[in-house]
Amino acid sequence: MSILPEWQEKMEKKDEIIERLGRLETEVVVILALVGGLLAVIAWVMFSLWGR
Repeated sequence: MSILPEWQEKMEKKDEIIERLGRLETEVVVILALVGGLLAVIAWVMFSLWGR
């Protein structure tokens, strides 16, 4: 019977890790979106300057 609490503890830790990864993933997506937007603006400015 002592195996059950340990298994439950491991499952809880796994859920916690998945939760953290989910949060991290969201942050990474937001950062990538911001960086992508910034790069798009820079590229657009450069093209419009070279276009003249």
